[in-house]
Amino acid sequence: MGRAGPLTGDPMGFIGSEASTDYARIFASTDRRGLVFHGPARPQIYGSLRNTFRYRSLSLSVNIAYELKYFFKDPHALGYSALANDWNLDGYDKYLNRWKQPGDELVTSVPSFVYPLNTRRDNFYTASSVNVHPGDHIRLRDIALDWIVPGERLNRKGITVALKGYVNNLGIIWKQTNLKVDPAYGIPPPIDFGIGAMISL
Repeated sequence: MGRAGPLTGDPMGFIGSEASTDYARIFASTDRRGLVFHGPARPQIYGSLRNTFRYRSLSLSVNIAYELKYFFKDPHALGYSALANDWNLDGYDKYLNRWKQPGDELVTSVPSFVYPLNTRRDNFYTASSVNVHPGDHIRLRDIALDWIVPGERLNRKGITVALKGYVNNLGIIWKQTNLKVDPAYGIPPPIDFGIGAMISL
């Protein structure tokens, strides 16, 4: 489960039907039948659509890819041990939105900060169902631009000159989750550029 408790902001689990923060007992006693299955971790529906637009000697090709019907775990789920010991700032924005006072459990699932640090508490929260999200998304995979250089003299000699431009990994158009993370990669892949020329004789 993992949502923050109303009085202390501790992530709450269950032992049987009783709410508990005894994380060692929760890990030891949880039956597989009590685990929540959200769905597959690999897309069940995926593919891409490429459209090409042409005007005279200019050609523009756009590739849109989609991955649907799957779930992923937030790679930046906040663990206070990692934040304090390793200066792992991946979840820092979540730290700013953590539970601070009674009533915060209505607006956040991020538990309170406690000291001394409790690794079992961290592990329970980061592995809990509140950090599992739908991965459905549509992305602009790439754009390619081709231009055949016009020229009567070149054509008479049977020479064709084409200039090409290519941009890859342009980003997500739509995703089902509100997390500021790429469902497929975690950290978005870098944008690649390519420019070239082709001469045919």
